[in-house]
Amino acid sequence: MSDKAAGPLQLKTKRPRQEAAQASRRIDRIAPWVDVLSKVATVAVLVLAVLQFIETGREKQRERAMQLVDQWVDEGNPERLARISGHLKAVASEASQEIAALPQDMQARAWDNVAANMFKALSRPEDDGSVAVRNDIDALLRFFTRAEVCVASGLCDMAVARAYFGVEARSIRKELDPLFAMERAEAQPAFGLSLDRFLAMVER
Repeated sequence: MSDKAAGPLQLKTKRPRQEAAQASRRIDRIAPWVDVLSKVATVAVLVLAVLQFIETGREKQRERAMQLVDQWVDEGNPERLARISGHLKAVASEASQEIAALPQDMQARAWDNVAANMFKALSRPEDDGSVAVRNDIDALLRFFTRAEVCVASGLCDMAVARAYFGVEARSIRKELDPLFAMERAEAQPAFGLSLDRFLAMVER
């Protein structure tokens, strides 16, 4: 009688043990995936943090570049560009009538002489007009020295610098190329190098 009574009790105790074992096996199968998912989530959080850091850095670069734009305007550099260009055109216009009266085969040489004399006057200015224009040129080159340092150091956003100053930098370099060559050959080998470096960065 006692053996028969024990039978059902033993069956009841075995079933929970089997279920516990099955649950344990399921947990063992799931555990590696939980670990993988945990690692993926950690990596995702780190990636988002890095992206946010990068975007914050870019925003600071854009803000610093826009400060440079404000300085360009506040310092009167657009007006300086206009005065330099106006001076060069005025000298060329004054000489054009005299050169037009020369024989055709002499005109090219005459223009070369006008350009050489004009830039020599800016290289070693004596009259008030040439002194004022040379001061404008030097001020623009000082600005592009700051701009070049700002972009090269990563403090300023290159795209903003290119958009706002690329055309102006190319114009200065092209119009004043004879002066650059003259200064570098005679006394200042580093004359305008910051402008050249700035152009090399924003044009690549």
